Amino acid sequence: VHPLTHMNSTSLPKGRRLGKVAHWVEFPEEPSGTMLFKSLQKAWSQVLSPSALSTLFPTRGIKKQDDAQDGCKTISSAIEFEQQHGDDYIVDQLGFVLKWSSIVLFSRENTIGLQSL
Repeated sequence: VHPLTHMNSTSLPKGRRLGKVAHWVEFPEEPSGTMLFKSLQKAWSQVLSPSALSTLFPTRGIKKQDDAQDGCKTISSAIEFEQQHGDDYIVDQLGFVLKWSSIVLFSRENTIGLQSL
């Protein structure tokens, strides 16, 4: 089983799986970190497995880059899985992955957390 997939995610319309219905803040709106985090979590939770959801979105949020280490490991294991099995789930979810990575990059910097990313 793919580390990121949820069993019900294959029954969702492709546009929803690709995150096209999720609202992402555009200029000139002024985003708050918590709002972006919760918005991404809500949109991505429809296709993520519960274990991936808990590692990518810790309950305390991502206040510093260290908080994303488990999420980075989850994404890395998903990429390895795809290399072995030829799936394209990461490509389908690339918008979500890049948005999550952006949130992590803009959180408080930490050497160990940045190395994980």
